[in-house]
This record gives sequence, C-alpha cells and structure tokens, in this order.
Amino acid sequence: MRAQDLPNIGSCFWAHDQARGRWGRMRLLFNLASKLNQAFLRAQDLDDILYAIMVGVTAGEGLGFNRAFLVRFDKDRQVLSGQYALGPCDSEDASRIWSTINRNGLGLFQILEGVRDHFSDKDHPLNRLARRIQIPFSPDSSSVFVRALREQKSVVYRKDSGFDALGIEDLLAVQEFAVAPLICEEQPFGLIIADNFVTGNPVEEGDLEDLQLFAGFASVAVGKTKMCEDLEKRVRQLQSLNEQLEQKKNMLVQAERHASVGRMADHLFHEIRNPVSSIGGMAKILKKKLNAPDLIPYLDIILDQSERLERTLKAVFDVANEPVLNRERVNLYQLIRSTVGLMKGECDGQGIDLNLDLPSGEIVLSLDGAQFQQAFLNILKNSMEAMPDGGLLMITVVRVNHIIEIRVTDTGMGMPRGHLNRAHEPFFTTKIQAMGLGLSMAKRIFELHGGNLCIQKNRTGGTSVVITLPMDESHGID
Repeated sequence: MRAQDLPNIGSCFWAHDQARGRWGRMRLLFNLASKLNQAFLRAQDLDDILYAIMVGVTAGEGLGFNRAFLVRFDKDRQVLSGQYALGPCDSEDASRIWSTINRNGLGLFQILEGVRDHFSDKDHPLNRLARRIQIPFSPDSSSVFVRALREQKSVVYRKDSGFDALGIEDLLAVQEFAVAPLICEEQPFGLIIADNFVTGNPVEEGDLEDLQLFAGFASVAVGKTKMCEDLEKRVRQLQSLNEQLEQKKNMLVQAERHASVGRMADHLFHEIRNPVSSIGGMAKILKKKLNAPDLIPYLDIILDQSERLERTLKAVFDVANEPVLNRERVNLYQLIRSTVGLMKGECDGQGIDLNLDLPSGEIVLSLDGAQFQQAFLNILKNSMEAMPDGGLLMITVVRVNHIIEIRVTDTGMGMPRGHLNRAHEPFFTTKIQAMGLGLSMAKRIFELHGGNLCIQKNRTGGTSVVITLPMDESHGID
C-alpha cells in the first residue's frame, strides 16, 4: 500500500481534515483543550502529561500529524535529547492502526490508554529513533530547534527554508517537519517535532498555528505539573527535616536527662557517699572489737546496706558520665564465648539451656572489649531473670552486608508491648530490687561503638534483644 492511498488515515489518528477553516480549527482546538484538560487532571505525574500531549498532536481528534517526537532540554549537558515518539513506523503499520481505531471507534481517551505501554517500551523502533535525536543547545545557534526555543514560537523546517536542521531531517527521513517549543516559567523545557511521515502531506500555515496554540496550552500543563512535583518534593524534604528535628529533639531530651542524672549523681556523691563510707567503716571496726555475738547480725546488716548504697551510687555515677572507649582489635566470637562462659554455671543451676550459633570463620572488630563484655553480660542477665523456672537462651550472630547482628533470644515471660520501647530507659524497671540501669548502660555502650540495641517480642512469647554493629572496612572476617 502506498502512502498516497491513505488520504483518510488520520481522521482518527494522524492526518486532520484539511478542509476545515479558521473557525473549524478554533473549535477543534477548543474541544482538544477541553478533552486533554480532563486527561491532565487524571495524570499521576509529568510523564502522563507528556503522553497526553503526544496523543493530542497525533490523534485525529487532535492536530492529526502522522508522528510526534518529544525532545527534552538537558540543562546540565546543554543538549536537546529525544525521549520517545508516537506514530506509525511505516504505511503498513499506519494501515493496521487505522483499521483498529476505526473498527473499535476509539476516542482520544481510549487511544491514550492504548498507547501508554508504547511510551515505556524502550525497544520500540520509534522510541529508539527518538533517542538518537541529540541536538547541541547554544543560544546563538542558527538551527531551527534553537530558533523555536529562542523566539518561543513554532517553526516549519523545509529543505529550502534556510534553516539548519543539523541532520535531523535525514535521521527522520522526511523533507519537512514542524518544531514547537515547550516553555515553562520562561525557561526551555523541550520541543515537539511533528511530521507527516506516512501521508507526505505538507505542513500548512494553519497547521503551524494550531501547533503553536496547542504547544502553549501544553506548556502551561507541563509547568503546573512540574510546579506540583516540585512542591511534593519540597513537602518530602520538609517531612524529612521534621523527622530529623524530632530525632534531634529526642537526643536533646536524652542529653538533658543524662545531664540531670549527672547533676544528681554529683550531689549524691558529695552528700551521701562519704557518710555511707564512714558508716560502713565504723561497722567493720565495731564488728572486730565488740565482744557481743548477739550484735554481730545487726552489724552485718549495716555493712550489707552500706555496701549496697555504695554500689547504687557507683551505678548512678556511671550513668551520669559518658564512658570512654579504649578500642582495640577484638575477635568477636571469642569475646561472646568468654562472656557466655561466665554465665554457664548460673544457667545450669537455673535449668536454662544455652544455644550458641556462630557462623564459620572469625570476625575481628575494633571494640572496647571490657565495656562490650559488661554490656553483653547485662543483656544475658536480663534474659536469665526472665526465665526463673528455666528455658532456652539462644545467641545467634549473622552478617548482613557491612552490619553484624547479634540476637539474644529467651523463652521467658516476655514484656508488655508498652514496656518494649521503654525497657532501655535509665531507671525504668518492673523488678522490685533493681535500678533499671543494665539495658540503659548496654544501649549506650553499643551506640558508642556505632551500633544500636533493639528489644522485640519473639514468637515464643519471650524477648529478643537485637544488637547491631557496623563492620569496619579495615577489619572483617579472618
């Protein structure tokens, strides 16, 4: 089938009615603008807007060009770069599409839905052709493309027009095409290149006027959509900033809490520790010198309670003062094994089975071994206290990318959900004879190592404590 045998093919997709007059064109443009405005309102993003514009340029209900190419302006590279195109690849393709549209009576919206997948198909021959369009952008260039952007009006390229097409006419295999600028906020957004590749119909003056008006309407739609996308981006940035502010606020609250504890610790040390030490010292002297067996139990109580007070004061002092890490290369598995070994006897006596699951190889990290061990001991003790009647204590280590995860899981009584997020707060405890500082101190130690501590409810109803540590690039698995 020859191109000249297709005079009516565009009545639904490409070529428009050449007989319409000025008022007919105005009415068509008004109807097109009305219909595309509905499509724009349905659009989810900028790509949807651009798809609708391409359909408007090529549809029979629209401007009726055979093909349309969208070219975007890349400000960083200073180049006009083709993105995608819409239209037939040849006359047979044109005939097939026309038959489908005519047979099914497809309108503008149905066509838009039908060709949506075409735009995302990078392997489609027309899209591959579009991506070959690469036009250097220079404000003083004499090319037809830069002129259209500079003068902000549609231009027709013909071999005898005196314009430079930079070889794009050969790439598109046409002697004539129209170029319409897309301008957003007085800045170039891109171009629409439209031609009649199949029918060979010339681009008339009326066609150019229609394209100019349509490009102006399309530019407004693109500009509004870009503005909305920019606003959404700024909203997301504000949300991110708000989250950061919340985190910093929590850090400030935490810092103030530690500062308050520090002030309290100083006061306690000055006002209580010396008298308590004196009481304990006097009780020891009396115990040695008194020859009264019936008073010894009372002196033992005084000694025990004064020592307890001193331990409490030391714990408060440790919370109030930031620990200083003395890092060294430490074999993590050996450290975990030795820490678990310290608790083995208590576990056996309490009927708790220990299950240690360490992957093959060894992991060497930069740690303060003593403080890490103390923090890990605090976690193990909490897990054991949750299983007074025995149970299973599992310690597993896994490596995910550059993160080491240590998971301590017990089959104990578990925690109420409301307590999970508070369990590592200083002085929060549900135990009668406890200060609630063990998990708080452990969390601080792991955070100083660049890691974190998270408490979760597990499937057995017990509790899992998850410790994460970063893997130093200079260290690793030996």
